[in-house]
Amino acid sequence: MIVLPGATCRHTNTSESAGPVDDMPAPHVQITRSEAAARLAHDLSHTHCRGCGAYHAVWPYLRLIDPPRGVDADRDRLMRVLSPLLDAGTTVLLAGSADAGLAECVLDAAAERPVDLTVLDLCETPLRQCLALLGGRAAGRLRTQQGSITGAPVTPPVELIVAHSVLSFLPAEDLPRAGAFMGQSLQTGGRLVMTTSIGRSAPALSTAHHRQHVLSQLSARGVPLPGGEAEFAELLDAYTAGRAERRGPFDDLDALQRWLADAGLAVETIEDLRRGTGFDAAGRPVPRASKGVLVVARKGGCG
Repeated sequence: MIVLPGATCRHTNTSESAGPVDDMPAPHVQITRSEAAARLAHDLSHTHCRGCGAYHAVWPYLRLIDPPRGVDADRDRLMRVLSPLLDAGTTVLLAGSADAGLAECVLDAAAERPVDLTVLDLCETPLRQCLALLGGRAAGRLRTQQGSITGAPVTPPVELIVAHSVLSFLPAEDLPRAGAFMGQSLQTGGRLVMTTSIGRSAPALSTAHHRQHVLSQLSARGVPLPGGEAEFAELLDAYTAGRAERRGPFDDLDALQRWLADAGLAVETIEDLRRGTGFDAAGRPVPRASKGVLVVARKGGCG
């Protein structure tokens, strides 16, 4: 058991001047590194989130309990796909980041190879998490950029874009702009590695059952809740309400492939992930109807 130390990192390309990330207050009991990272996310969300505070405060705590979700559920397959695409100096853009999990996965896939990694997100909270938690262990360069995947493409274009389930956060009318961003932000011959859900139905989540399940799981693991159970339960309910409204971006695989083609990207591989969970009437996690895929697409076609 360890306590995550505070970190002082420079934050670039944000609306605020760069400065140190506040040291986390020392807890009264020892907590795991993952618990300390979740506490950091909670604290940062209170000062840096604008309308996304419940999501960024709660998500890292959900990663502490079963079943594995998000990047944790797809980590082995992502590592297998990413590793051969990462060489020393490879320029990588993370197109959206819930916390530091996706950046950590990319760095683990790179191993000792010093990649040039930029994390892009609308919110400062995950950007500051990446710098605080990973800045000292990146073999190459780790930078952050506050911005949108529906905005202007990054310059100069990069060799690899990694996106994990980010499109489900967009309204349908923004998907073409996101596709243009992906295509125009890649060098010719560059690749997009992306997970996304297929099937537009929203997950069936009962706020009360989800709250009961999560709180009981965290309690069983002895995870201390910031602000106490009542405050965390309020954040959790807000997260659940937002999650229940989030639908998959594509009706079927054909819709995904048309989106990629419109972006100027040719499919190399599509892998069926068959993952995702909802909750039954007792609050237990159960498989949900939609499936996920891991797609690798190349700008300029195959070969």
